Amino acid sequence: MSVVGKLIALSSGERLLYAEAWLQQLYTGLVLKIIPFRRIAVLFAVNTGRENAADINMITPGILLSIRNAILSTTRYTPWKNRCLVQSLAARRMLNHRRIFSQLSLGLAKEEGDNLIAHAWITAGDFEIVARNGDYKELFVF
Repeated sequence: MSVVGKLIALSSGERLLYAEAWLQQLYTGLVLKIIPFRRIAVLFAVNTGRENAADINMITPGILLSIRNAILSTTRYTPWKNRCLVQSLAARRMLNHRRIFSQLSLGLAKEEGDNLIAHAWITAGDFEIVARNGDYKELFVF
């Protein structure tokens, strides 16, 4: 099925969510290309404290799954490759918009030959929006 056919098959709410995910990834990709990395954490910090965030136990897993699916599905339709950092930061903005507290982690792991690889992942409660996918040493959490 073509991309257009898949979009038509979605409900209007899902289409809006996919459009939001795509636009958030475009925004995030542009920000990462333009703004120095040391200022990025401030732009993507949690803008609601835990006390103002929605109770994670009251949030249906369906919305978290929908956000994850939207992020992962739209990532291949942006003008550049969206890796884990772009996906995680875009998901953070989508979760903030819904007042869902999240934890974004940055980590490193060793590959064969002592090469280091970096990875970013994001969780809301115990649900991984962008998966950790490996044995990464968590270096930074925000």
